[in-house]
Amino acid sequence: KAPSTYSGDIVIPATILVDGVEYQVNRIGENAFYHCEDLLSVDIQAKLKSIEHYAFEECTKLTSIVIPEGVTAILYSAFNGCSALASITFPESLTYVGDYALTSTAWYYQQPEGQLYAGRVLYGFRGTMPENAVVEIRQGTVQICREAFKGRKNLTAVRIPDSVTLMVSERAAFFSISDNDHRVFNYTGDQPK
Repeated sequence: KAPSTYSGDIVIPATILVDGVEYQVNRIGENAFYHCEDLLSVDIQAKLKSIEHYAFEECTKLTSIVIPEGVTAILYSAFNGCSALASITFPESLTYVGDYALTSTAWYYQQPEGQLYAGRVLYGFRGTMPENAVVEIRQGTVQICREAFKGRKNLTAVRIPDSVTLMVSERAAFFSISDNDHRVFNYTGDQPK
C-alpha cells in the first residue's frame, strides 16, 4: 500500500467526468486515502454504498466524518489508525462493519464502557466484563462483529434479538443455543488450542 497524496479539505462528488463520460460515485475505493496524514476533512456528496478496505486508514488528522445514508458497508480497516477521528455519524442503512474498521480511532476510545455500537452494528465491548455476565444485545441490531466479545472470559451468555441477521464471530462456534425462543447463546468453554 503506497500512501495517497491528498491533503486538506476534500469533497467526494456525486459524479465524476472521465474522458467526457459522467459516472456516479458509489463507493470510496480500497486505499483511496490511505495514509493521507494531512487530510483534514471529507465532505461526502456522493450516494455511496460502501467504504472499502483501508480507504482512510492512518489519516491521522481527520477529526470527523458524516457517513451518508445509503452506505451499507464499512470494510476491513477502513478508518483504522485515524487517531484524531473523534466524531463519526453512522447512517441507519449501515448493516456491515468489517474487522478493525474503527480500531485506533479517537471515537473508539472515547466511547463509554459496555457495548459499542456503530449505528445498528454491535462493533465491540469496551472495558471490563463483569463476573458471569449476561449480555443483552439491543433490539434493532443487525450485525455482531467478529471480535465483539474477544477476550471476554467473564461472559456467560448473550441474548440476541431477531433483528440480528449477521453474526460474524470466532466465539460464535463456542456458544450453544439453550433457548430458541429467546435466542440465548451460552458460552461453553475456552477455545481449543
